[in-house]
Amino acid sequence: MENERRWFYMVGDKRIRGPISEDSLLEFSQAPFSDQPIFVWKAGTQDKISFKDFLRTHNADPTRGEIEEVFNKTRTSAGSKIPKTSWMGSAFIPSVDSHTSIYGAVTLMMVLSILGFLGYGIYEGYLSQRHEVRRQEIIKEQQEVRKERETQIIGKLKDRDSYLGTHFVSIPANKYGRIGCNWTHCENNELPFTKVAYKAFQIQAHEVTLAEWDLCVEEKGCSETKNSSTTDRSKTPVTNVSHFEITTEFLPWLNQKGFGTYRLPTEVEWEAAAKAGNNRLPFHWGSRFDYEKALIFTAREKALFKKTGEYSLTIMQFPPNQFDVYDMHGSVSEWTSDCSTRSYNAYKSLRITNKPITYSGCQGITVRGSSWYDEPNDVNVFTRRFYRHDMKAKVLGFRLVMDGMPEV
Repeated sequence: MENERRWFYMVGDKRIRGPISEDSLLEFSQAPFSDQPIFVWKAGTQDKISFKDFLRTHNADPTRGEIEEVFNKTRTSAGSKIPKTSWMGSAFIPSVDSHTSIYGAVTLMMVLSILGFLGYGIYEGYLSQRHEVRRQEIIKEQQEVRKERETQIIGKLKDRDSYLGTHFVSIPANKYGRIGCNWTHCENNELPFTKVAYKAFQIQAHEVTLAEWDLCVEEKGCSETKNSSTTDRSKTPVTNVSHFEITTEFLPWLNQKGFGTYRLPTEVEWEAAAKAGNNRLPFHWGSRFDYEKALIFTAREKALFKKTGEYSLTIMQFPPNQFDVYDMHGSVSEWTSDCSTRSYNAYKSLRITNKPITYSGCQGITVRGSSWYDEPNDVNVFTRRFYRHDMKAKVLGFRLVMDGMPEV
């Protein structure tokens, strides 16, 4: 290859130092861009020819084997593993080994892709597992907080019961409840027999006692002491108390004690607690009155009361109904939170009846239940009467409904 020192390698636009020689071939073979098109540049001119043309000029018409031989010599002299590639001018022509390398590369890429997907799946599984673990931790934390809150609430309710000397019972919700009379003898104001719905609520198991009222008086919440001939004020229902006194004195006093919020029951709530799931019978025990199951005075006791003006009542003297509510027959009639209505038609448009019926100009308040002075025929769950909000009587008392749990 004469005049070989006048020719230089060009790889792309980069010149490889030194003329064409075994050393320069070695330098080229080790270049990081050895997979780029190769040209040969003639010193002192602007001529640049392809490697293929260069070989043809210096070795007639070189065969593929001769071209490979040039690179093989270079590879041998370099003593290193140079990729077996063939160049024909500026075009790269893969050899059999090149195809093997390509297929290997493709296979490697496929394997890496599969491993990538598997790795991503494993990672996703790991994240999902971590997420589930964290979710369970959050649920456990929430349960612990809820349990702690419930414990605190129960503690406050126990404090309330201990302080007031009372307890409350739960009345279940009912989407298909009924209000009104469905018996053979019904008053006009006890009709029509109407479908109502109400949420679950808690009602006091017995009427508010004189002892509870005394606490309100002692703490300046209530202004008037209620007198009675009884000696055990913790077992006697308070009477001679008006709706006005209850709503403006007793309830505000009790609601600031931290035991939750309280109010008078609605008419629907009172009747639901009195019927205890039985919508048809007038008494929670059956269809006939029984002196052994309700506190009402006999004719002789009424005569004594008329003569002396004295009477004695005791709460929870008789068995409760199926909801564990006492004295819904006899004892004392009870104030509700509803304004008076001539019939139950007003309840037909109400979706939920845990809120009282009120209207502008309300003059009368509904009183539910019979009292110790009533006749047996009137001692039933349908009885309803109406009084002015400032009315006081020895047959009038009340019980409470919890409207909101204590704050913790």
